[in-house]
Amino acid sequence: MVKSYHDPIRTHAEADGLNHLAKVSPIKTPNIIHLDDHRLIMEFIDNDRRQAQWRELGSGLARMHNHTLSKQHGWHCDNFLGRSKQINTPCETWSDFFVSKRIEIHLHNLEKSTPQFGKSLNSLWDKKKSTAEKELDTVKAYSLIHGDLWSGNVIFGPEGEPYLIDPAVYRGDREADLAMVYLFGKFPDSFFDEYFITCPKSKNFQRKQKIYQLYHLLNHAVLFGDSYFSSCREILENL
Repeated sequence: MVKSYHDPIRTHAEADGLNHLAKVSPIKTPNIIHLDDHRLIMEFIDNDRRQAQWRELGSGLARMHNHTLSKQHGWHCDNFLGRSKQINTPCETWSDFFVSKRIEIHLHNLEKSTPQFGKSLNSLWDKKKSTAEKELDTVKAYSLIHGDLWSGNVIFGPEGEPYLIDPAVYRGDREADLAMVYLFGKFPDSFFDEYFITCPKSKNFQRKQKIYQLYHLLNHAVLFGDSYFSSCREILENL
């Protein structure tokens, strides 16, 4: 599989994520065959979901999250969530990081691209920000997370073995990965059954989940427009 980019930063950021996942994750990633400033050539995986081993994916992700626990969030370089740059410079706290480097960056981008909608969301966020910070302040340990974990970024080999692709890695709350799983193309129950054996839900998982999902919905609103506006508003209104 060959991926071509005009921006060398994007090319090397994706390779960096794949390399780090390959080092620590029980779940496979495609081998990198060649990397230069504009091309990332990877092993081709014949994606066959008929024998998909969802339990193996669940147990592997839980082991990766547990194995990589750290007291430090963020990442050593910025990378990309889809076409959007993802800023990974650590802050004093996890809540500061997720509020400033995830939520508010996209709220600012929306206010520039779609002023009426962006201003409306920013006004709602001003009322809900302290609630979000309180929930995020409960997180004290951070895992290496995939960062963009949805059904399109998991493929299965000829024998059903799972592979992770297209990462947007950083160290953060492991439940940020799960929030994305629930948002787009939710995985089968067998995945969650296996995952939660090793990594049970936190007490405030449902509330944090909405905050983490807001980041991805705001990113989609920036990239794809008004079809995501109502979802962003709904999450903010119900925080």
